[in-house]
Amino acid sequence: MGAPCKLTGAFSNARNATVNAGGGGIDTQANADTFSGVFSGSGALTKLGSGVLTLTGANTYAGPTTLSGGTVSVGADINLGAATGGLVFNGGTLQLTGAFSNARDVTLDAGGGIDTQANADTFSGVFSAAVRSPNWAAAC
Repeated sequence: MGAPCKLTGAFSNARNATVNAGGGGIDTQANADTFSGVFSGSGALTKLGSGVLTLTGANTYAGPTTLSGGTVSVGADINLGAATGGLVFNGGTLQLTGAFSNARDVTLDAGGGIDTQANADTFSGVFSAAVRSPNWAAAC
């Protein structure tokens, strides 16, 4: 992966992908797309577009995972890449479809949110804010 991959329709994909050191992006536009293959590599993953990106593979990319629009849906921490890779909220939502714990550091940039789907989820990493957002003040 390099430049953002713009997805033009809803689909499921079981292919593996490498996220290179320069990082990679997935623009779902307004679609719902599922990737069950493994994303590996030394780069970061950025989610763009208003749609839903569901990750179900045992991903190992270094991270961080940046949520810049729409929703990233996961059922387990491993779906978000290497455990040392952080999360960056830049306007997107993280949807947690299963109960799990993670120790990822979280950066709150331009807003976003976490949808726990009424699951018991635990974040034990460091939360930091790059900017003060009224959206986060109301949610935290």
